[in-house]
Order: sequence, then structure tokens, then C-alpha cells
Amino acid sequence: DYEIRNLNGALEFKDSSSSTNRLVINTDGDLQIAGALGVGVASPVSNNKLHLRLGDASLGSTPTSTASVLLAENSGNSWITVASGASSYGGVLFADSGQPDRGQVRFNHNGDIMQLIANEEKLFQATLNGTAELYFDNGVKLKTNTAGIIVQNDVYLNNNNSNIFFASDGSSFYGSSPAIGRAGSDNFHITGSGAGDLVIAAEYGERIIFG
Repeated sequence: DYEIRNLNGALEFKDSSSSTNRLVINTDGDLQIAGALGVGVASPVSNNKLHLRLGDASLGSTPTSTASVLLAENSGNSWITVASGASSYGGVLFADSGQPDRGQVRFNHNGDIMQLIANEEKLFQATLNGTAELYFDNGVKLKTNTAGIIVQNDVYLNNNNSNIFFASDGSSFYGSSPAIGRAGSDNFHITGSGAGDLVIAAEYGERIIFG
């Protein structure tokens, strides 16, 4: 049985058998629900406080993680829309006890720029013209399991007057074998595992040296 009562202006729906308020509408209009809210679904998936369904996705016996709080479900494509102003940001913020936006995935509608942020530092940015940029203070490691890295078009490396190194043994400096690196102020070296070096001189109009 349920009791419906007004307590100091708050409307309460109480389960008489357990003396538990199942639904409370406070005087300021806030809504409190004991349990989960399902929209378009009769039995919300456990652990999810909000379950929104457009269509049954047939999720199986373990439909979500036990840490899942929100479930947006559809039998076909499923989207969560974040709408913002034409010159504003839209995105998802990742908060913890120390910071409300320690991580961000955001889209800047002013310029159509997609960004990935960690601890207020920009890590990745992709723009409308097809430019993608990575920002890392401690270097970037690209690692693949089997296929390697396949490049179909030109790659431009701007080292900002610093060295560019490629090494096969996990080190990040010229001198590994085999490795690619800048040996001096002018030369660019490709070092093999054998006795000799293949040296490509960087001076404009100069020569290629096989040593």
C-alpha cells in the first residue's frame, strides 16, 4: 500500500509496508526517486539510475557494467546529443574529488574543432580542414601489435630545431642499432645493425653519402 501526503509542502509517495518514500516532489520542484527511473522501459536495468530506451537492443544477461549509472538504449543506432550555441563548446566533463573538469572531450563550434583535454592540458585537436595535432610534454609513443604503422600520404615532421629519433630497441636517442637520428648539426643519419652507416647530408644542394 502507498500513502500520498503533503509534508511541509513536499508531496510524498510512501510505501506503507517499509515506511520508505518512493517518490518525493519538494517545494522547490526537485524530484527525488528511490530506485531507478525508466523512460520507455518497464524494468530499468539494475545499477543504472536512469535508463532511456527508444528500442530494445537485446543486451543479454549482463547488459551493462555494475558501475554504469546511465543507459541510453536503442535497437539501432544510439546517440546522446549535446546541443550548444553556434560559437560555444559542447562536450563531456570527467570530474573527481579535486576538480570538476579534470578530463574533457569537447567540441568547439566556433571553428569546428574537436579536442581532448586531460588535467586542463590539451592533448589532441582535430580541425575542420583535416589537421590533427598532438600535444605531449614527455613525447609520443606509437605502438601497434602486428601490422605496424601504415602511411598512405606524405608525413611532415617539424622538430622545432630539435632532434627527431626513431629507434627499434625502445630508446629515444640516436645511436641505437638500427636507428634513425640526427648525428650532428647538419647530417641526418640512418644507422643499420651492420658495420656501416647510410648518411644523408642535410645541407641544401649538397650530396648523399654512403658510408
